[in-house]
Amino acid sequence: MNKRVLVVDDEPFIRETLTMLIEALGHEVMEAGDGAEGLRQASSWRPDLIVTDMIMPVMTGAEFCMAVKADPDLAATPVLMLTSHDPLAARLHRFGADEYIAKPFRPSALQARLRVWLDDEA
Repeated sequence: MNKRVLVVDDEPFIRETLTMLIEALGHEVMEAGDGAEGLRQASSWRPDLIVTDMIMPVMTGAEFCMAVKADPDLAATPVLMLTSHDPLAARLHRFGADEYIAKPFRPSALQARLRVWLDDEA
């Protein structure tokens, strides 16, 4: 079953790469270039999964994640945080992220993690 995935990253190359990897799994993707735009899109589009960068202008990934988790309509939406910084799970979970993925990532490893979150049987 096709799922909806919102990709939030300020780097166009990363957004395009993530979109390609997710669409290759058969899912629909919407992109946002910063957290504020991502929050607007998440509110109207209601994705099944959100993949966001940690470091972004306008609204950081942490601020974005906390806003998603504070919204009753979005709170149950899993958020995967991409980070090139020290990926301490406890620190990222403090922001409400459900999982972290270290950058740079291997495409095959990222797709494996996405399958776990998007597979109905998982």
